[in-house]
Amino acid sequence: MSQNGEQATALQLSRNRVLALFGLPALESLAGVAEARMLETGFTINNPGEPVTFFCFPFTAVASTVTSMSNGDAIEAVTIGNEGLVGISAILGGETGTLRSFIQVPGEACLIPGNEFMNVVRASPRVYEFLLQYANVLINVISQSAACNRLHNVVERCARWLLTTADRARSNHFQLIQELLAEMVGSRRPTVSEAAQALQTAGFIRYARGNVAIVDRTGLEAASCECYDAIAQAYQHLYTSSALILEGS
Repeated sequence: MSQNGEQATALQLSRNRVLALFGLPALESLAGVAEARMLETGFTINNPGEPVTFFCFPFTAVASTVTSMSNGDAIEAVTIGNEGLVGISAILGGETGTLRSFIQVPGEACLIPGNEFMNVVRASPRVYEFLLQYANVLINVISQSAACNRLHNVVERCARWLLTTADRARSNHFQLIQELLAEMVGSRRPTVSEAAQALQTAGFIRYARGNVAIVDRTGLEAASCECYDAIAQAYQHLYTSSALILEGS
């Protein structure tokens, strides 16, 4: 790949907030192995017990990492979009994934082979330090989501998830399968349907034939629980402080 081509690819990679902090030299070193592509709903990133062969860095796609039960029920542990990456267990020393991760909302993402990405991580202590901080925030976000699913009602949880997904997809319009929404917020489909209808009746969203449009974001934020702001602030603090850590790396 030519130098201009590497720089163009590096610029594209910086659309993901994790990669954006790596700096141009690191991104140019990944340009030749990174694959930017459209990913459809259901695309499998990793299954529990399987090796993490690649890392996924969403641009506009939204991924979900879920915990599954033996009876087939599942609930989302965390939503990951352009603010993060899928594959953090490999950075923490795990040889295999621990949860199922897949694309929830279709869009663009970048796939980078595991070995090549880890070479870049090992070459920069500052990058590795940042990724450990990201992992810590991710654990806190998962804990916040667990508390939310236990303490807040389904309308509040739906509002939170829709806002979070819009942020990750960088759009107030996105595709959403209702069965998956039920899985994401830990409720049965009829209950989630009622919650979505309540948000639509209130004029906060439009939802038809698998397409969601947020038409009143202020109202939807008011309908959401405190967890939306808590999670958004956790990520904002991470990226504000990490910009200083990675400066010059």
